Amino acid sequence: MSEDTPHRRLLIDCERLHCRWPVDGSGADLVVCGDLIRDGSPYCPTHHIRAYAPPPWRTVSVGGVVRRVDGAPVN
Repeated sequence: MSEDTPHRRLLIDCERLHCRWPVDGSGADLVVCGDLIRDGSPYCPTHHIRAYAPPPWRTVSVGGVVRRVDGAPVN
């Protein structure tokens, strides 16, 4: 890995205390954040906030389908 991303590592090389936020690659070549995790989360504090933040728009569930209130598609 590069000098500016010292904690990044392959997912397969992670231990229980490493953040598993995907950064690059896929499959066996998946690179994850690798920083120390927040207690009770598979992510470091920064990625925990991103993972569990509410969406930046309001949504409603209609017939089991989640839709944005403004009508735009939810990706």
